[in-house]
Amino acid sequence: MLGEPPVIDKKETRKRVERILDNYRLYLLQVPDDMLPKITAGFSIVPPSVTNAFHSSTESTAMKRIEWEQKRNAYLERVQKAVNRLPAYERQIIIKRYMQQEPVFDYQVYNE
Repeated sequence: MLGEPPVIDKKETRKRVERILDNYRLYLLQVPDDMLPKITAGFSIVPPSVTNAFHSSTESTAMKRIEWEQKRNAYLERVQKAVNRLPAYERQIIIKRYMQQEPVFDYQVYNE
């Protein structure tokens, strides 16, 4: 009734999982410097338009940063939930290798 389980390409799956865990580490350590508000005055030859719409670079930067943080936190939470579903031994290896602040090499995790 259930049929055969799907065939999984182990090499491709491993590459994708390692890419996801590397992205996890990058997102964990990343602070978006390009999303900081401008603190210097900007001058333009073009006069401002009269649309009664208030536009502030600080507000738009804050909105972008909030949206980015929400996406980042959702990604990190999704990866953490997936890792928590693994057996204890596998979870321990992945946490030591990919989810710590300081970088650890494969051989160091293997030796432990």
